[in-house]
Amino acid sequence: MSVPHIVEKTCCTPETIAEKLKVLCLHGYRQNGDVFRAKTGSFRKIVHKWAQFTYITAPHKVILVDNLDALSDPDIGQSKDEEQYGWFFNRDDKTYRGIREGGPAIGFEESVDLVEDIFEKEGPFDGVLGFSQGACFLGLLCDLQHRGLTKNIKFNFAIMASGFKSQCWPHLKYYSDRMSLPSLHIFGETDK
Repeated sequence: MSVPHIVEKTCCTPETIAEKLKVLCLHGYRQNGDVFRAKTGSFRKIVHKWAQFTYITAPHKVILVDNLDALSDPDIGQSKDEEQYGWFFNRDDKTYRGIREGGPAIGFEESVDLVEDIFEKEGPFDGVLGFSQGACFLGLLCDLQHRGLTKNIKFNFAIMASGFKSQCWPHLKYYSDRMSLPSLHIFGETDK
């Protein structure tokens, strides 16, 4: 009887990893890099021996919401008193809803350019972590990388939390090809 190979517990300890994984982090809509960093504090504490995280803020400032009912919307990440940003908008009035079908992708190219600059100046990164709209944007970056349409953006894995498919018309072409990239997709019971 053959015994299956068992990986020793010491294979993946901090002592056996030469360098920490570098992970770029993309926040959700109506958040910013500092807010996302604070919200992932417990996660970072668990994995700090194996990974280091770089948090960036999307380039597009979001119009503040005065309606308190709107603050309970799942696409809105924090209170109206904090600086709020997005990766792109899907309406001409520069607003965004993840469930909105069709529409433009205003600011998408500028966000890709920002990430290209971050990879050039602070990379390389082993992987990218995205939350909500950041995960949606990450899915699009995965396809751009797969097609060879990025200059500096090159990563080996993706972690997408509460992500979704972009319904913007210009993005529909990015979902036609299959790709092979290790990824972890995290969804909660209330995610739409």
